[in-house]
Amino acid sequence: MGLVAYLDPALLGPYWSLLHIVMGIWTGGNWKDQQALRRGFLDHYKHVRAAVPENRILEFRSEDGWEPICSFLQQPVPKDVPYPHVNEGVGVVQLHAFLYWIRLAKALGRMATVGAPILVAIAAIWWYLG
Repeated sequence: MGLVAYLDPALLGPYWSLLHIVMGIWTGGNWKDQQALRRGFLDHYKHVRAAVPENRILEFRSEDGWEPICSFLQQPVPKDVPYPHVNEGVGVVQLHAFLYWIRLAKALGRMATVGAPILVAIAAIWWYLG
């Protein structure tokens, strides 16, 4: 179990457990094996495609914008509303790292009788490494 999941079992414990299971399955237990991760990811998609009827699944790429998703949902395309571009690669990794450090700081702050110095030290480390 990850350090933050150990220190913050109520919130991050379930997330860590799910992440550990999925990544373990997709990589065969070796999270650092990028080729196994890619194979596992693609195998998962094959499984979903086989399990869900073709008329009930949308193969969607966010760069295609509103059209495919609105058509699939039988909804009009929003007018004058640009398609949102969030949760993209590097941004997601940075967000997860930021949330990790925030949760770690909060968990350590709760554990320490003098939480402020610990929070300052963690923030300084996060800033230095970021």
